[in-house]
Amino acid sequence: MPNNAIRSFFIFQIFLMIAVLPCSAGKEDVYFRNKTDGSIKKNCFRIQGRHDAFPVLKCMDENGVASEFEPGDVWEEVEIIPLCFEYTGNDPAIGKGTVRGRCVKIAGKENPEPLYRCFDEEMNQTDFDPGADWREIPMTDERCKAFAWKDVLRGGGTEKKYVEVQVFYGTDRKRSGSPKPAKFYGGDRGKLEYGKCKVSIPEDHRMGKLESPLWKKYKQNPEKHVVLLSVNPQGKELFFGELKKEMQQAKGRQALVFVHGFNVTFEDAARRTAQMAYDLQFAGLPLFYSWPSEGDMKKYVVDETNVRWTVPHLKNFLEDVALQTGAEDIFLIAHSMGNRALTAALGLFADDVEKGRNEKTVSGFKEIILAAPDIDAEIFKRDIAPALLRLGAGVTLYASSEDMALKASETLHKYPRAGDTDNGVIPVPGIHFIDVSDVDTSFMEHSYYGDNVSVITDIFYLLRGLKKPSERSNLKNMKKGSRVYWKFGKVK
Repeated sequence: MPNNAIRSFFIFQIFLMIAVLPCSAGKEDVYFRNKTDGSIKKNCFRIQGRHDAFPVLKCMDENGVASEFEPGDVWEEVEIIPLCFEYTGNDPAIGKGTVRGRCVKIAGKENPEPLYRCFDEEMNQTDFDPGADWREIPMTDERCKAFAWKDVLRGGGTEKKYVEVQVFYGTDRKRSGSPKPAKFYGGDRGKLEYGKCKVSIPEDHRMGKLESPLWKKYKQNPEKHVVLLSVNPQGKELFFGELKKEMQQAKGRQALVFVHGFNVTFEDAARRTAQMAYDLQFAGLPLFYSWPSEGDMKKYVVDETNVRWTVPHLKNFLEDVALQTGAEDIFLIAHSMGNRALTAALGLFADDVEKGRNEKTVSGFKEIILAAPDIDAEIFKRDIAPALLRLGAGVTLYASSEDMALKASETLHKYPRAGDTDNGVIPVPGIHFIDVSDVDTSFMEHSYYGDNVSVITDIFYLLRGLKKPSERSNLKNMKKGSRVYWKFGKVK
């Protein structure tokens, strides 16, 4: 077994090899809006060959014949997102609760304000202004399905073979200026903002999979991939007002808040949150907090700085979630470097409680899940663990001896990480420490909290009240001296 430094070096070399592999040809569907009359040109696609310096743009006519297309100054490339609306106003002529389907949002780079259009049964389109009285509802809602939705972008077809998961967010990233959901927020620091996203989960999704195109240059397909479909920023009052209303309608008055780690974009944080909520069959509302990670493996030091900078914003976000949503149970999950922000914010709450403040906020925190924490092991044991235990919530820590990312972090920082068991576990009385070394078989063995079926299943039962590891299947009782920890059985 090579030492940690050599293993980290090999991992880095593999990433370099992957980064320069040539991509094969790909086809990307695109749409254009006429700047003069607003008409939409459909059935266009961009083809990128292996050796082409520039992609080729083609559109098909009514007879299905494709020819090259030049947008010029007349046509603007746009993104088209299917939508469904519910009326929430008081106009008796419309009726509260009325649903309008077969609508789309059209967003272009040159026109940041989206346009909305709706189609009738004959596929005739009209402009639509949702205003404040119409709210978006998931396309998976039974009321939307009643419209026998057709793919208006292609003039017909069958129902979509994916479901849409709505996730709410708080972020202190700066907006990039791009209308595209995947690029809406960048890696720079900004002010604390709120909003909601919609993410697709394919019909044939497999638990633990974050389905993506093989190469990034290939277009994402919601019927095959977990795709961030839309990003809708909201003002604070509107955001928490809607959250409270949604919470009242949810099967369980619960909230799941995810804090991502290093090298994660806003897009991937949203996708991961939706995938976890779907796989966990979470009955409450899924939320995520996205701090300004650069989303770049080479920017580790920048991310370390930003994860410290974000702490007061995360604390404010968690306080508002606890006090303004009506959630009775709040489950907190952090991964990797994100554990630094979460544990620091919770440490501030612990200080507040000692001073007689924020008891109501803290009472809503039911479970704290720390996955692969990239935190100095000794600092965690000496300073962080005691603070977490003062909050009264359950605390579960997942760690592995095979986590390549944390071994690289140890090489950089010199000292072991709390999420790495290669140097032995650090069980702390009151914290449930779970070793996943024998079940994760992924390449980096770092994202098991969302990738591994055994870990997802364990979290599933944890969120449903089986807080004691002894009550959950496939966990073996282990001992280190007088202290107890838990370990998954080996995968056969």
